[in-house]
Amino acid sequence: MRDVTVKQFMTRYRLDAAQAARVATLTEELARQFLGDEFGETAQQVLSWAASLHEVGISVAHSGYHKHTAYILKNADMPGFSKKEQARLSSLALAQRGSLEKLQGQLTDTGDLVLAMSLRLAVLFRRNRSDAPLPAMQGRFSGTKFHLAIAADWLAQNPLTETALQEESGQWKSLDVSLQVQKG
Repeated sequence: MRDVTVKQFMTRYRLDAAQAARVATLTEELARQFLGDEFGETAQQVLSWAASLHEVGISVAHSGYHKHTAYILKNADMPGFSKKEQARLSSLALAQRGSLEKLQGQLTDTGDLVLAMSLRLAVLFRRNRSDAPLPAMQGRFSGTKFHLAIAADWLAQNPLTETALQEESGQWKSLDVSLQVQKG
């Protein structure tokens, strides 16, 4: 039932299915690297739904769409989803962009912290909305420390992404979380 609801939302809000799939694929790859064997079926489903619906708020306004998405996912009638599940999707949607200070005290569960990081990085890497090849990435996670190794030559050819990753690292500091991007 929940998968049907997600598909209906994608149709209703005229979401770009190709972009949602690109973000979902990368989000899952990153979460698998960060969580390893702890990345279970439930986390995979939640992440898939969040990635599929992460742009719902664009139908309201492009500016601050993540906030609109969070509001819609929290308050809409979503058959099959409990209010708790909707709140979780809303929190992940809110985390995908912008300042992370707004999530102070909300990402207390380690699993949700990893899901938020994975979604946020996938949105960052796929912001050009194309199928352009991405670099080989290797992620690790321990406690509150994320490590992401990326090919140095790719970063040199994509200085805007490198700068965005540096800014991203600064955002996570507000939640006492470390994101270290290493040139590999």
